Amino acid sequence: MYALVAKLEHNDELHRSLEKAGCVVRVIELGHAMVVEPPQPNGSYQLLPELQRCTLRIDAVEMGGQGAELSQVICLPSGDPAQAYAVLQNNDVPWSPDIWQARFQSSAPLAAVRLTPGRTPLITIRQLRIVRPSPTTAQIESSVIWAGDPDDEVPSGIERFGSAIMAAAAKAACPQCRCAHYISP
Repeated sequence: MYALVAKLEHNDELHRSLEKAGCVVRVIELGHAMVVEPPQPNGSYQLLPELQRCTLRIDAVEMGGQGAELSQVICLPSGDPAQAYAVLQNNDVPWSPDIWQARFQSSAPLAAVRLTPGRTPLITIRQLRIVRPSPTTAQIESSVIWAGDPDDEVPSGIERFGSAIMAAAAKAACPQCRCAHYISP
């Protein structure tokens, strides 16, 4: 759903070294860069020396669809759509309720709007932000802004998430969803 990452120039030796140290490494930008997720043994991300001076980012995904356990859209804390850096466009990919449809990265806080379907659907809005308790560790702090029934009237201040809540509901109703529902152009 979301992870802490750092973006670095791609280097084969560093790539192998980071993977050996327990990092998850994805090569992006046609092999020119890599996104590195540090190991997280005790709930905190362990920042190896190569990552301590990097700009840390929250990597979050829009995911879900009809039949999924939950549907999630990502937005800014203002409720406005966030800028996706990758959007799934391959309709040949077999459908899975866990497949992501849009991917976001930000060093600034983000918000995740989740709809958990059921007899009583539940919307949960979380703010995500990066916390650095020490130079060698980091965490994603997730705090609930609001949780409730999407059909209930939302409290004052939460109406800024109205479009994101409607997008999460549309995503939850989208059969075999492979499309992004809430991204900025």
